[in-house]
Amino acid sequence: MNKKLAEDMNYFDTSVPPGKSLGEIQTLLEEFGADNYQVSQGQSGGKYAWLIRFTWMGKPYRFAFMPIECRQPQLVRSFAGKRRTNDEQARWQMGRIAFNFVKAILTAANMHPHALFGFMEISVGVKPGQLPRTAAELDIDDLVRTLPNDFEDMPMLSVSGE
Repeated sequence: MNKKLAEDMNYFDTSVPPGKSLGEIQTLLEEFGADNYQVSQGQSGGKYAWLIRFTWMGKPYRFAFMPIECRQPQLVRSFAGKRRTNDEQARWQMGRIAFNFVKAILTAANMHPHALFGFMEISVGVKPGQLPRTAAELDIDDLVRTLPNDFEDMPMLSVSGE
């Protein structure tokens, strides 16, 4: 399977700046009823990322987004009359992908709260200062070990026979 690059993906030609996308995500979280939401952006080791954390119905959740790799990162092009490198444009693209992703997941969670399950942060075994893993990042054995502690109020995840 060939890896898709930013230039070949949706929203690469967007004219919506990343800051506007972040603001729209914050509005979505407020309208959804999320508590204690935090939106962070940063760069480490040459990698740029957004981290979006929030609490909903008493459970912590997290989304993380990184720009898609570019075929020609330093190529300068015009996007809606503004000149940017493809690498910079991939950050704008990431903003639109993040906005549309969050909107879709929160819409699904309004109908079926378990749509957020894979994004739930699991605090079992986390050392101070470490970011908890999400349910999707755990293998099945780790997930089952956490069920009695973190999921007892979620009937869709009850463990029968224990």
